[in-house]
Amino acid sequence: MITRTRTGLPEPHPEMAPLISSYQDGLATSDEVDIVERHVLECELCRSFYGGLQEFRELIANLPSPPPGSERIESTYQAVMNRTVRSVQPRWKPPRRKGTK
Repeated sequence: MITRTRTGLPEPHPEMAPLISSYQDGLATSDEVDIVERHVLECELCRSFYGGLQEFRELIANLPSPPPGSERIESTYQAVMNRTVRSVQPRWKPPRRKGTK
């Protein structure tokens, strides 16, 4: 029985999933690259996971550009975030120590 992840991909060996993802992102160390490349050659389950991740990456890369006007949405989002962050900052000042200005 093959267990599948939330994405529908076969579940790889637990310790290999993050290494495979890092490998595909180009973030793996040289030792991790060696581990992933050797393991994927030997393990059909992880090889299938690797291929599925690669397909997802290609689909994401082929998504259309954001629609016109999306920069307005982004600027509105930033304005809300700035106001939210400002509102949670303390408005009081700590008391001055004696002898300081």
